[in-house]
Amino acid sequence: MVETSSGRLHPHGQWRGVAAFVAANKTLLAAVWVVGFTLVFLWQSASISGGTGAGGGGGFFRLRLAPPPPARPAPRLRPTAYNLTDFGGVGDGRAVNTEAFERAVEAIAVLAERGGGQLNVPPGRWLTAPFNLTSYMTLFLAEGAEILGIPNENYWPLMPALPSYGYGRERKGPRFGSLIHGQNLKDVVITGHNGTINGQGEVWWLKHRRRMLNNTRPPLVQLMWSKDIIVSNITLRNSPFWHLHPYDCTNVTVSNVTILSPVSGAPNTDGIDPGI
Repeated sequence: MVETSSGRLHPHGQWRGVAAFVAANKTLLAAVWVVGFTLVFLWQSASISGGTGAGGGGGFFRLRLAPPPPARPAPRLRPTAYNLTDFGGVGDGRAVNTEAFERAVEAIAVLAERGGGQLNVPPGRWLTAPFNLTSYMTLFLAEGAEILGIPNENYWPLMPALPSYGYGRERKGPRFGSLIHGQNLKDVVITGHNGTINGQGEVWWLKHRRRMLNNTRPPLVQLMWSKDIIVSNITLRNSPFWHLHPYDCTNVTVSNVTILSPVSGAPNTDGIDPGI
């Protein structure tokens, strides 16, 4: 600091002194900053983890991440509700759950006179071959639930060609049935907390381009000659062919549905094709 003749401190001299001190002690100040930051980090870590790790951690601190929020419970939309796991479903992306879906649909089919039933698909990856829905049924996909179509055409049944085409859309003769299918149904709801139905269509697209398929590719979700249908709050993804195909249906409501497929290399993956 520099003192003037009047005895007062000169501010410019004061700042010059500070700047000179900082310039001469950069290494020391950096070391102090690093030590201080490390102490604060360790203190916060200790506060989060409550101490050292189990098993003789030797004094090392560790961060304990907050657990993910619990899944939102499925609302009760029918008098009776089941979980897919009640019928032996395994959502690991490898086990085939076709029989679990079929058993669940059979259990709901007998409830028609009592208001029907609801099948909840919990979070997980539920691999399956095609299965049929029934009347007075709600299929509810939880957040984080993904129904996966098995990518092997040998698991997909053949159906007559669409009446509107007669001869077959891509190949003459029968066509592959959809992953989720229904005919002559009433009061069917497919909804959820934006769970996903994924057709895993990549194999189908490749085989189509190489002309390796003898039948027309399958849509993802198809309901025929049915009425009072609601499809809402779900994601449809990577269908082998069309994503949603309500054929000759009445009173169909589609809302808040996300449909995803690649911009190129995924031929004829239309979003919604009603009545064709």
